[in-house]
Amino acid sequence: MAQLRSLRRSRSLTYLDLAALSGIPARTIAEAEFGIRPLSPHQCADLALVLASTRP
Repeated sequence: MAQLRSLRRSRSLTYLDLAALSGIPARTIAEAEFGIRPLSPHQCADLALVLASTRP
């Protein structure tokens, strides 16, 4: 999921930062980013809210 990586890095967020802000475990975010496991629709919505509020 290259878009997730681009969004996360453009906002200078680590997996741990994003996990703390979204409530999604860092491992789950990393697995989604590397295409190992997809995020649920609820998790996608949570990440969208966090990433929208941390615009560069």
